[in-house]
Amino acid sequence: MDAIEQKKIILRKIIKERAVISSKEERMVTSKGTSPDFVLDLRRIFLDSEAIDLIANIFWDIFEKEYPFYVGGQESGAIPLVTAIVQKGMERKKPIKGFFIRKQRKLYDLQRIIEGEVASDKKVILVDDLINSGGTIERQIKLLRKEGVGVDFVFALVDFGNKIERQVLKSLQEKRAIRCLFDLKTDLGVEFEEEKKSLPRNNFEIEWFFKGCNKPSFHLNVAKSNPAFDDKNIYFGTDEAIFWALNKKTGKISWKFKTGAPFRGKSISSSPAVFGDKVFFGSYDGNFYALRKEDGKLIWKFQEADAVHSSPCVSLKDGLIFVGLERNCPGRQGSVVALDIKNGQKKWEYVMREYVPSSPAYFKERDCVVIGCNDSFVYLFDAKTGKLKWKYKTGAEVKASFAFNEENNLIAFGSYDNNLYILDIDSGVERKILETEDLIYSTPLFFKNHLFFTSTDKNLYCYSLNNYELSWKKRFPGRIFSSPREINGDIFIGCSDGSVYEIDSASGDIISKFDAIERITNDVIYDKEEKLFFVSNYANEIYCLKYNLNTSKIVLEMLENAWRKFKES
Repeated sequence: MDAIEQKKIILRKIIKERAVISSKEERMVTSKGTSPDFVLDLRRIFLDSEAIDLIANIFWDIFEKEYPFYVGGQESGAIPLVTAIVQKGMERKKPIKGFFIRKQRKLYDLQRIIEGEVASDKKVILVDDLINSGGTIERQIKLLRKEGVGVDFVFALVDFGNKIERQVLKSLQEKRAIRCLFDLKTDLGVEFEEEKKSLPRNNFEIEWFFKGCNKPSFHLNVAKSNPAFDDKNIYFGTDEAIFWALNKKTGKISWKFKTGAPFRGKSISSSPAVFGDKVFFGSYDGNFYALRKEDGKLIWKFQEADAVHSSPCVSLKDGLIFVGLERNCPGRQGSVVALDIKNGQKKWEYVMREYVPSSPAYFKERDCVVIGCNDSFVYLFDAKTGKLKWKYKTGAEVKASFAFNEENNLIAFGSYDNNLYILDIDSGVERKILETEDLIYSTPLFFKNHLFFTSTDKNLYCYSLNNYELSWKKRFPGRIFSSPREINGDIFIGCSDGSVYEIDSASGDIISKFDAIERITNDVIYDKEEKLFFVSNYANEIYCLKYNLNTSKIVLEMLENAWRKFKES
């Protein structure tokens, strides 16, 4: 028996005696609202001096021949383990650098997601307490890849013995680069019936990736500049006061435009509007810009604000563009303005007491425009004249935009009072108020006689318009600032857990998932002509994705139908 096996015998005994093993009788509810049949908590082992010293020694016995290397893992379990391994390296006169990866960036201080030091000049070893589905390890590998760093080995105490469905881990497994000290059943004698459920498919392939910002404002945990596109380019703004135009097929830079300096980390949060030969957007430098979309040259700018967070909308009928303005003027801090699309001349303006971060929405069937305000009111105007038709008071700020339903004459929007409001378009009379458990910073969606909306309570809601009863709701791991988008009959949202989800509109079941690592507070944008998805996150990064039809729901349904017909024949 070699030295490693001797140490493992001692460690196995400690784990059996001191680890927390909860069974069905001690069920706990997870953040996803489910109750696992079994939980193995090894954290107290990592805080036991005898156990952590044994683990660090075994680690070095296994990996000393790979020296030099970096060692790291995801908080919080990996922190004591990495610390012990780094310290043991000093004892063996083999100094190494350690790092740990945060589950989410801090919203203050240096806002790093990787703490410590790691680079591509040495091998990298990830450590963890256990490997179950492999999701934690996969996330770390993807994040490190974005930083140009590969992972050479994975070290864990316990292997749950589950079939690994994640392709990233499969490649490491095939290279025999995953080292686990104990098998849950064979070594620890623990058996449990795991719920049989497959992981959401990743039906997306990355066409290109663009990093639009070197120093994004990670403390702004809300939606930023959503991309807009035309037949050639995709356009969006960043926290570093740069507005980008990229070739939408290749991701190569077509042109860029520099605005005024950022203010307290805020610069271009306004989502652009593309119309004719121009692209329009606002900035926290106080200007509203109209650029020539061919080359980014300034055509005109409107300069009567101190900041523009709002995103514009256009009335083709009236030749007007509408946007919310903000000013440092007590009692007159906000307004909505209508500008001539051609020259930027102001046609009308309505002044409000508080800031207007809300984005206006134009309803062409009534030739009206609606906008919210931090004064808790929603205002609806005649688009051409600016005459106020009605206003409606909610219980708190209204910061997002609005959805219209012509068939039922409805307008819907969310508020910071945790409610989703449904009003009559013509009168502003309340039809229904739907409650959530937290504020709403997103725009709802009408689709197939249903209303879909998200909340920062982590839920996506689906209500029937027939009786305003809940058809289904789906809870996600993170807060949702992203607005639901209907694409090819399914619902797409971004989530603060760093993922994009494709959801079946009828059932609420997750069809597919794409991991973008950083929080996704923006909407999923789809170009149906090119069949391209554009996903931007709050780090000002943008992914161009293509749906992998080989694994898509459509193809699977076709195969199932063909098989059914074959059996029937």
